[in-house]
Order: sequence, then C-alpha cells, then structure tokens
Amino acid sequence: MRRLVLSAILLVATISTSAFAEDKKKDLFKGSFAFGFSYPLVVSASLGTMLPLGKEQHDYVIPETVSLRLDGELGLGGGSVGAGVFVPTGYVAVSLKAVRLRTWLLTWNEEKDRTFDGGVLELALPSPHGGPKIGIGSFKDREPLNGTRDKFTYVFLGVGW
Repeated sequence: MRRLVLSAILLVATISTSAFAEDKKKDLFKGSFAFGFSYPLVVSASLGTMLPLGKEQHDYVIPETVSLRLDGELGLGGGSVGAGVFVPTGYVAVSLKAVRLRTWLLTWNEEKDRTFDGGVLELALPSPHGGPKIGIGSFKDREPLNGTRDKFTYVFLGVGW
C-alpha cells in the first residue's frame, strides 16, 4: 500500500511539473459577441466564434490576424446566422459576412415569418469589454410576396466585436 501511495505521489508530481513547465497554449477558437439596436431585429444580442488563420503572438481575447467567423444573432424582431471574415486593422476591426435572417414576433416595418439573404459589413473598435460597433447590410427576400418590399437595408448600432 505504501508503494502505491508513493508511486501515486511521484506520478502526480511528475505530471504537475511538466504541466507547469509548458508554455500556456493559445486558444484555437476565439469568441465574439455583440449587443445593440438594429433594424429589423429591434434589440438583439449575438454570440459567435472565430478561427484565426495566421499565427498570433499573444493570447488576446480578440484575434490579431485575419479570421473566419460564424455568428448567431437573436432579437425581438427575428434572428440571423452569418459566416464571413474578420480583419483587424490597427484600431478598427472589419467584418464582412453572408447572412440569412428570419423575422418574427416584433418587427419594424417588415412582415413577420419571412426569410432574407444578404450581406453585412461591420466596423468595430474592439476591446475585451466590447467597444462601439456599427453594421450595415443589404437583404433580399427569398420569396417575395405581392405588395410587400422584397429588399431592405440592415442597420446595427451597439457594442461588441
């Protein structure tokens, strides 16, 4: 029994020593978030993930290199799923995404239960706590109905990256 306890202590000491000796590993994926006001989603929040494509020198929360991104946004007026690219440039981060948007519940000047496809350009001043973010996009209805608008401009004002 004593040999077993001594072996276990030696094994734990060896594992912990090698774990502390290694450099901290950088996360493969980085998170993204936003909260704000938008047309037609009214009030919305989004979460997503980003995959940096280049080597990063620091383990920052926000990617330092060009990254692929995938986001989901939920709001009172609908929800969306988007995929695209995130490009940090000095103090400003630029994102360009292809987005599918669905309206529901409470919308501003749009019909409920409609699906739209489009693209969104976002500009953000990223910080770990979320800096100002604006977005503008163009969407087209997947199935236009008679007497209703089949295109609209998306606008987002909030915080995040």
